[in-house]
Amino acid sequence: MTQQATVDDYVAGQVPIEAVLDAIPEETTREFELILTALASGHERTRLIADLRHALTDSDDPVVRYAAFYGLNISLRRSKDYSLLDDLINQYQQEFEHHVTFRHLVVLFNIERGLGKQKNEIVAMAFDDSEQFAHNAGFVHLFADTVASLCEESDDDVAANLSAEWLPRARAAADRAISLDRRYAKYYCTKGRLLAIAGEHDEALALVKTAIDMEDSSKSDYAIRIGNYQYYRLSIQARRNEEVFGARMKESATVLLAKQGAVEEGLASAVRHMDESTLKNLEFLGFFAGLISFTIGSIQIAAHQDVNAAGHLIVVLMGALLVAFAGFSFILERATRRTALRAVTVGAVGAAVLAVGLAL
Repeated sequence: MTQQATVDDYVAGQVPIEAVLDAIPEETTREFELILTALASGHERTRLIADLRHALTDSDDPVVRYAAFYGLNISLRRSKDYSLLDDLINQYQQEFEHHVTFRHLVVLFNIERGLGKQKNEIVAMAFDDSEQFAHNAGFVHLFADTVASLCEESDDDVAANLSAEWLPRARAAADRAISLDRRYAKYYCTKGRLLAIAGEHDEALALVKTAIDMEDSSKSDYAIRIGNYQYYRLSIQARRNEEVFGARMKESATVLLAKQGAVEEGLASAVRHMDESTLKNLEFLGFFAGLISFTIGSIQIAAHQDVNAAGHLIVVLMGALLVAFAGFSFILERATRRTALRAVTVGAVGAAVLAVGLAL
């Protein structure tokens, strides 16, 4: 009787569960887990769990007992009965923790319920198992799955640190798992999740689609598996859209900042031009006010003084006006070499004229 026939015979009700568990291969082999997974894929879940619990509690064969415990883990995990699974692991931990595959079950359980504060310990356990059982695709894949779950659960900063430390090894593990079992659909989804974490979204979506296409529709949990793949597909698509949107927003912000800078520079230039025009106008007003004052003052002086005295006073008035205009220009103008030199020149001429007027 072949191993697969033994499973089929149990499902058909022709042999007890102990017959399957007694003939099962060594626990470190991939076949050990595949046979128990095939049992868990049966449609009579209530009967299976009852038979596995019976074998676990009543059998005297340690191999049968541990296989029953392992099978119960798979069945409860697939049906997402995490409370029952937690109780089962805690109840039998002391008895079975010496088994080399017991840690594998602990890692699987923690991935399903959430890694929480034990995440560093769990990922290290998964990595050690993947190295110790490098020939077993299930153990190798579990490490890749653990890293993917850990990065997806963590915030951006933590995920970045985890990616730098574990992601290259996890991607290598996913590739190795696929090379060991190319027909197992979930391995392609896990590799896609790892690629998405690295930002390779198009390749990731293609791999998740491969997983969806390859999944065996005859399995009892087919709908659950496809639902998980669709969840990851939508999550990766959303992440890609977010990055594309973010890149476009950043590009738009850059363009807006550039335009804002150009507008601000234009406004500043206009303000400078207005300031310069205002100063020019004030200078002209000052010049014409001085000219008018000089003209009126000269007329009044000429009308009330003799010619010599009037000439002296007019010269003095001209010098004073030139000095005042130079000071007025120096105050209004911005301090540049050209404007300062002009104001000093006008002031010097005014002072000379004033000195001549006073000396006469």
